[in-house]
Amino acid sequence: MTEVIAHRGFHNHVPENTLPAFASALATNADAIEIDLHRTKDGHLVIIHDEIIDRTTNGHGFVKALTLAQIQTYATRNTNGPLFYDVQVPTFRDLLTYLAEKNFTRTLVIEVKTDKLNYPGIEQEILDTLAEFDPQYSVIFQSFNLNTLHTFRELAPTVEIAALTFIITPKVLMGRRRGDFDYIHPDITKLKSIPLMYALAKRIGHVRPWNVDQYADQQRLIRDGFAGLITNEVQKALALRDSIN
Repeated sequence: MTEVIAHRGFHNHVPENTLPAFASALATNADAIEIDLHRTKDGHLVIIHDEIIDRTTNGHGFVKALTLAQIQTYATRNTNGPLFYDVQVPTFRDLLTYLAEKNFTRTLVIEVKTDKLNYPGIEQEILDTLAEFDPQYSVIFQSFNLNTLHTFRELAPTVEIAALTFIITPKVLMGRRRGDFDYIHPDITKLKSIPLMYALAKRIGHVRPWNVDQYADQQRLIRDGFAGLITNEVQKALALRDSIN
């Protein structure tokens, strides 16, 4: 059955990558929630998508150049959306505490945002933080940075790892065959525009495309038995899967 993964939580009416978005995702019974991790100037792992805070808050600047206290003084929002003055950018610990309180038993997909900026040692820090909470749920690490994935494989050989990519390149295919990672997460826009790539993805399995928001794309992936889809339209995907299955 195709897993439905809530991209940055379920954030149709609340800011993305915040505790209300994750609560909304749990309420929909999504199979997994997906988050993005950066690190602040003073060493806190925070859940935010962009390298800068401008799009998703009413503040300005790079995450790595601001302290946690500075970042959390700002209101949050989705792109061009209303401001939520009572919702802060959460830390990784905030989310892990929340999931423990909710007895979370699904899957947490963690995107490590090292494709544009370097956060030395972030892989070990993430693993150490998780270990403190002893999660009883599945965790998948994903990144566009193949070196980050290699580091996770070296540090924790049994963890589940996914390569984020726009297209499925020979380098990505070779990495999976070597066991560098377990899954491939490609861009649905690129995947459906190249028929041979789509056919390849369907055949090899263990593929979960991202930004699968259009009804036709969701329907096609579910009917074709893809391992999962990462979507902002969580409720629509779940209802469609129920109708097909």
